[in-house]
Amino acid sequence: DVLKHMASPDAIATVQSMHKYTPADFSAVFPGVNAQALDLLSKMLVFDPAKRIKVDDALAHPYLKELHARADEPTCATFDFGFEKGYPDEMPQALLQKHMYAEMEAMWEEEAKAAKAATTAAAAKSAGASSA
Repeated sequence: DVLKHMASPDAIATVQSMHKYTPADFSAVFPGVNAQALDLLSKMLVFDPAKRIKVDDALAHPYLKELHARADEPTCATFDFGFEKGYPDEMPQALLQKHMYAEMEAMWEEEAKAAKAATTAAAAKSAGASSA
């Protein structure tokens, strides 16, 4: 079942060679820990990604109820892995590094623009306050 999510023959072979273990009883491993915390942990540590708890569901879990404020949580667009298409196993390392570096450069540029805008706004505010 979990193998359908794997593209690498090496990963499939590794998983097939593993022994099947009975899941640990987290209440025995972590005695005295909040039962809701153990429930969330057990849902997060599921090997099969199709059966693992989704991020939004984890954030809505009763254990995180006091910390969960939907209006105060950042969101992001779904990551586009389109640049990896066309590679049956894995993208060549050098090409992946090139893509990652280009993404980092774009992030650095955005951060530099935001920092410059914040500095300009702070300077304008300071100049306005000193002239008043």
